[in-house]
Amino acid sequence: MNSNKQNAQNWFNISDVNDQLILRKDQKVISLIRVGTVNMSLLSKTEKDMRIRQLFEVMNGIDTRYKIFSIARPVDLDGFIEQLKVKQSQEAIGMKKRLLSNAMSHAAIMASGGEAVEQQFYLLLEGDISTNPEYEKNSLIRRTKEIAANLTSAGLGGHLCTNQEIRDLLFIFSNPQQAAYERAPQDNGPYFTNYVEGK
Repeated sequence: MNSNKQNAQNWFNISDVNDQLILRKDQKVISLIRVGTVNMSLLSKTEKDMRIRQLFEVMNGIDTRYKIFSIARPVDLDGFIEQLKVKQSQEAIGMKKRLLSNAMSHAAIMASGGEAVEQQFYLLLEGDISTNPEYEKNSLIRRTKEIAANLTSAGLGGHLCTNQEIRDLLFIFSNPQQAAYERAPQDNGPYFTNYVEGK
């Protein structure tokens, strides 16, 4: 590659997504736990206090660097719109067909405009692979699964993110406008192929 040109992918500190980990260029790896949500307003004061205490215990038990990350993810309304299309094609009454058509239009506008979103929460755990990469990767995965199990025991639910879930999250983070109507790629590939002029 010409030294005067720089690939856009060089701007990101991520080198790969593999083995349920984000591999960074600085010899660090990140594992992600998708954390469930709880509507605390539905719980009694005793239940709220118990959940908060359990979460506090889980978080205090984490022995590695971590970050809490929250992102608004567009809700996929494609399945809902398809169901409405099927109902509309089977409907004989004109008024019901028009109502279904209006509902489909409204859902499509909400989906394409990014208005229908859900808040998702993640726990990002960091590991260093500069000395013994395979051991450190396996150790981080093991610790991540333990923490996810502890979160589930605390009533929040949590699981180690798959490669595709990580790609989806990175896609939403780096392409928030497109994420409303476009899905993340299904495999790791050279997505940033455009070059920019460097000085």
